[in-house]
Amino acid sequence: MKKVILSAVAGGVIFLAWSCISWMVLPWHRNAIHSFKHPEFVEFAIKDNVDKPGMYLTPHCGDVGCDQEKQKGRPFIFAHVIPEGISFNMTGSFCWAIIVNFLGAGLIAHLLGLARLTCYFRRVGFVTSIGVLIGLLGVIPDWIWWHIPLAYILPVALDCVIAAALGGLAIAAIMKPKETA
Repeated sequence: MKKVILSAVAGGVIFLAWSCISWMVLPWHRNAIHSFKHPEFVEFAIKDNVDKPGMYLTPHCGDVGCDQEKQKGRPFIFAHVIPEGISFNMTGSFCWAIIVNFLGAGLIAHLLGLARLTCYFRRVGFVTSIGVLIGLLGVIPDWIWWHIPLAYILPVALDCVIAAALGGLAIAAIMKPKETA
């Protein structure tokens, strides 16, 4: 249990550090997010049409299906909307990120312990493969189903892989199995 907790802290710190580098230093996320030509018009339309925070979709097909012909030429919008805006709190966001990263690293360490891999590089590969699975099964489907551009999706998926590989270096070192006689 001590190794899992130590791995959770070490891996969680590395996961968070990579996330900060990826989002705050590297350009790949910024290059994929665009501004509206006239944001005030978009904001007015949203405030006029949205009553509560949530996910919004247009065209929305409802329960009766979609008329493909009526959708042609219409903008497709899949958006997270908070009509009242947010008061961005970097401290609060970092606290939640630390908690989530520590929990994720701890769970990965636990799974690695169950695998009982004796070779350091196989342990690193195991942790990295979890990052690949998260990117492949947790991120890429948003490109498939919601048509979120690959310019946005690929850096997010690669973040999963890179964070797991970097965190895996520490987690694999800490989670070295006990040698049996």
